[in-house]
Amino acid sequence: MTKSPRWLQTGRRSRQNSVPRSHATSCDSPRMSFEAARIGTRRWRSFALAVASMSACRGESESTLAQRSAETNAAASIPAEADPARDPKLDAEAETKVDPPTPGSGERIDLWIDLDPSKPLRILTVGVLTLPLVNRPAGFAREETVKVSECTGEGAARSCTLVHTFDKFEAEPPTGRILEQGEKRFDGVTSTHRIDARGTKVGDATIVGSPGPPSFSETALGKSLVPVHRLGCLRLPSEPVAVGAKWSDTCTFFLGGQIARQDVVWELTAISDDPASGKRAELSLLGKLVVADDDGERSGVIEGKLYFFVDAHAPHIYRARAKVALGTGQKLQTETTVNLQFGHVEEAGVVTRTDGQPMPPPPPRPVAPVVAEDGAKTPESAATPRDPAVPVVKATPPR
Repeated sequence: MTKSPRWLQTGRRSRQNSVPRSHATSCDSPRMSFEAARIGTRRWRSFALAVASMSACRGESESTLAQRSAETNAAASIPAEADPARDPKLDAEAETKVDPPTPGSGERIDLWIDLDPSKPLRILTVGVLTLPLVNRPAGFAREETVKVSECTGEGAARSCTLVHTFDKFEAEPPTGRILEQGEKRFDGVTSTHRIDARGTKVGDATIVGSPGPPSFSETALGKSLVPVHRLGCLRLPSEPVAVGAKWSDTCTFFLGGQIARQDVVWELTAISDDPASGKRAELSLLGKLVVADDDGERSGVIEGKLYFFVDAHAPHIYRARAKVALGTGQKLQTETTVNLQFGHVEEAGVVTRTDGQPMPPPPPRPVAPVVAEDGAKTPESAATPRDPAVPVVKATPPR
């Protein structure tokens, strides 16, 4: 039996599919673990074949991750045409350097992040990994917490220490178990580094994990996390800018299970007024990716959009799509799309949007009809009152 991720169901019952008994051994107990597949290394081909084998054995599963992504986009008021996955520029040669930065023209705004020790950041990532030779993409979700401390300076001149932890991770079948096994490598791992209000990482990170021996920080995996930027490689300009302004950045980050370095150009593409949150900026990103493995470097491209609350000085939504070669010199590519929503953890553990507005409510939970003593069934609408402003989410019947 398979089911959608538990902590992202937001109260919904998952649809289950039965697996033929003849497939129970080959599909339910794959011998290839994530460590054997070695995501991000030369074992990508083995991983793709393992996923293809598993996909052939499983039925379809209801995508609660896709639904959560749709809710996030709706809350951000992001039009579908703004999706970087729809933009053909991603396959073109990417510009990676703007020297000196260009200021743009028109109204200028000052973009910087309000680093507040009293409000830890909660980052929810909903993503999809697409591999060649595999018919079905793998949906995944990750929850991270970033705490702020040891701050100096104020406003745009502020710098602080970030302490990052991975909190939760789940992925949809049929490949979810392999991805989840890989994510367990980071259980209990914290990464600490300095950052300034413009998003610039200051110095290397200190990595703390299992005590060992050897200690996690001395392992190859621990050392690979040292250059990683723990705020998604968000990079803001060093001075006030207007629409059309461009600036360059090089940064190492965590992309769907891989550690990648990006050389990109940021651009302020729009400024708008939001009735609830004030001024909001839209920034685009376009550039090149490099993922190092045992055979050398695998190259790719990345494109994304960041929606930023100007008055609250806080990121809201970041969406990106990346394509990376399956192997050095190969034309086959893996594709990863991610949708990050940033929130603040308030007192009592309540998570709000970074502009202080409440998070959108989860979809209502489908409720089975109540059966009376005489056998009559009470309709769902009469059995459970609900907010009429929230649409009913209908569960897809099993095939």
